Amino acid sequence: MLYSLVGVIGILVTIIVNFDLLFSKKDNSNIPGLKYYRLFLMTVIMFFFFDFLWGLLDSLKLRIPLIIDTYFFFIYMISTVLFWTKYVIEYLEGKGFWSKLLIWSVRIFAIFLYIVLIINIFKPVVFEINENCEYKEYFFRNLILYLQIFLYLCTSVYTLVYVRIFKKKKSTRYNTIGLCGFALMVFIIVQIFFPLAPIFSAGYIVSSCVLYSFVIGEEKKINIEKLKESYEREKKQRAELGSARILAYTDPLTGIRNKLSFLKWQETFDNTILEKRANIAIAVFDLNGLKNINDTLGHEQGDQYIISATKLICDYFKHSPVYRIGGDEFVSVVMGEDYINRDKLMNNFQKLMIDNTKTDDVVIAMGMVDHNNNDFVQKTFEIADKEMYKNKQKLKELL
Repeated sequence: MLYSLVGVIGILVTIIVNFDLLFSKKDNSNIPGLKYYRLFLMTVIMFFFFDFLWGLLDSLKLRIPLIIDTYFFFIYMISTVLFWTKYVIEYLEGKGFWSKLLIWSVRIFAIFLYIVLIINIFKPVVFEINENCEYKEYFFRNLILYLQIFLYLCTSVYTLVYVRIFKKKKSTRYNTIGLCGFALMVFIIVQIFFPLAPIFSAGYIVSSCVLYSFVIGEEKKINIEKLKESYEREKKQRAELGSARILAYTDPLTGIRNKLSFLKWQETFDNTILEKRANIAIAVFDLNGLKNINDTLGHEQGDQYIISATKLICDYFKHSPVYRIGGDEFVSVVMGEDYINRDKLMNNFQKLMIDNTKTDDVVIAMGMVDHNNNDFVQKTFEIADKEMYKNKQKLKELL
């Protein structure tokens, strides 16, 4: 029963260590060769199962089931070699002559094993279990093990030597795969001298744990790092996109919203359903005397005049967005507290402008109209614009 215990331990250890690869729904598709590694693990588990069953049936002296189990034991033994080789080549992305030669060597070995096992049914050439349930090995049993040793040696050499010379790749992961091949080879050699001991199963337990720790685990870490880098890159792109968007919607001279921003808001507001539209008013502003300042004092003084006008408008309409929509034109969407006090704000603003006509301070014409939510913003803007021009004319008369 001690023999069977090794098989049970092998099944449990392999499933526990590789649970996420075998059963988890997490996306591990970025791990190279994962498909064949899963198949390798599954065949190893089946190998453990039939190895466990062999010990149990042997202890119960059930000859016919023991013979059937032994056939499956050999079948899964070669299956592990086949999927191991496919995994190694897939992991290393091998596509050349040596890769194909290695794959075909394993396939030929598998075909050879199946033929020999079929022959064994009629004439013992691999193994025999007599009436007393005593196991006896023959020449081809050892030949099969020698061939496995040779194939594991080939995969190890392929990994450790061929990849370094031709692919110029150096990695702990590649070294681990190559050394695991050597380890399995050593366990098979020991198995030859102790045919009734579960040596090969112990080799698979050790190898699967080492592979998970130094190959699969490392691949997961690499994938996590790649995901982090991708996230940081995407985060940076979003930030850059946000910065670009801010620049696109900001007036460079004054720092307030520009015409594009106003048109964007206008489109959004017009597309908002009637019940959700806020009560607003549209205030249009135009600077008096900007052209004269540019012509006589220069554009630098003209820019300062625009900046001063911007500050003045924003100071009055503190709770409303202000947009610069032209060289000397501004518009404010009067809302919230400003909307409640709109008449008072407009009267105070226009009184200040009348006083400013008597000094050298900024003079700004203004027109404001309540928005009818049944209309488009553009219509209200045009009405407010006309009111602004009326006010502009009055201010000019005072100069």
